[in-house]
Amino acid sequence: MNEIIVKNRSGWTLHEYIDIPEEKISGYPNVTGAYAIVRVGGKYLIGYNSWRKQWEFPAGGIEKGETARQAAVRELYEETHQDDVALEFKGLFKVTDSHGKQKYQAVFLGKKDELEPFVYSEGDEMSKIQIWDLKEDIGYVDELDVAIVKKIGLGEQECKSSRIELTPMTAEMYHLFFSEYENDRDVFLPGQEYVYYEYNEEKVVKYIQKQKDLNRIPLAIMCDDEIAGEILIKNIEPKKSATMSVVLKNSKYKDRGIGTQAEQLAVQYVFGDLDIPTLYADTIKQNVRSQHVLEKTGFALVREDHEFKYYRIDRA
Repeated sequence: MNEIIVKNRSGWTLHEYIDIPEEKISGYPNVTGAYAIVRVGGKYLIGYNSWRKQWEFPAGGIEKGETARQAAVRELYEETHQDDVALEFKGLFKVTDSHGKQKYQAVFLGKKDELEPFVYSEGDEMSKIQIWDLKEDIGYVDELDVAIVKKIGLGEQECKSSRIELTPMTAEMYHLFFSEYENDRDVFLPGQEYVYYEYNEEKVVKYIQKQKDLNRIPLAIMCDDEIAGEILIKNIEPKKSATMSVVLKNSKYKDRGIGTQAEQLAVQYVFGDLDIPTLYADTIKQNVRSQHVLEKTGFALVREDHEFKYYRIDRA
C-alpha cells in the first residue's frame, strides 16, 4: 500500500519521493507533470492561481512531444513570466489524482537573484506572483506543492548547512548507531519480506567483532555531531583495490545529500590515506537511489546480473 505523505483539498495524494537521475525518467510510466521550483534568496517563487483560488508553485502538464524539462521551462514562463533560469532535476514524486490514478511528477529546482516584472494579461492562469518563506500566512497554498518544496528545497539547504565528516567507528558509536537504526526497504531483494530491525546488544558486539576479523575499516558518517551512517572499506588488497559499502542510519538522513558527500570523502580516503587506486561498490538493481549517488560520486557501472549492479572508480 502506498504511504500517504499529504493530501490536498482537490483529492490529490502525494505518496513518495524518488531520487533518480534525469535520464531515468523514461523508465517510469505516466510522468504527466513538471514543477519548476525557483529559489530567490531564502524564499520561493509562488503564484496565485485565479482559476483555482489558491497559491501554487509553477507547474503543469507535460504536453505531447515535450520532455519534462521542456514542460517545466514552459510552465515557469507561462505562469510567472520568468525565464533564463537554470533548472536542476531533483527527482520524481509519485501521486494519485482525485480519481485514484497513479502518476509521477518531475521536479526541477532553480535559483534567481531577483524576479523579472510580472504583468498580468487576460487569460493568465496566475494573477500575481511573490516570493514566500513557506511560513507567512498568505492564504491557502496547495498542500502537495508545499510538501514537494519542503522536501526538495529545504532538504538541499539543510544538507549544505550541515558538516559531513568521516571518523573511525568505535564500539560505543556502533551501539548508538544501531539503537536508532532502521532497515532500508531499498536493500531487500524482490520477493523478500521486509523485516523491522530491533536493537540487540549481543548482536551488535558480534557485528563489531566480525568487522575486526575480516580486517575491514569501519567509518562513521558524521552529520554535524550526529552519527548519520556507516561506511565499510572491505576486501582490502593493499596498493590494489578495495570495496565500499554505505548505510544510512534511518530515513531522517536520506535525500539530503549526506550519502553523496560521505561517498566522496570515502573515495578521497581510499585513494589518499590508504593509497589504493581502485574502489568497487555494488547495489541491488532496484535501489535507484544508491545507483544515483554512486554515479554522482564518479563510479562507473562495470557489470550487472539479475540482482545486483557493480560499480568501479579509479584514481586519476
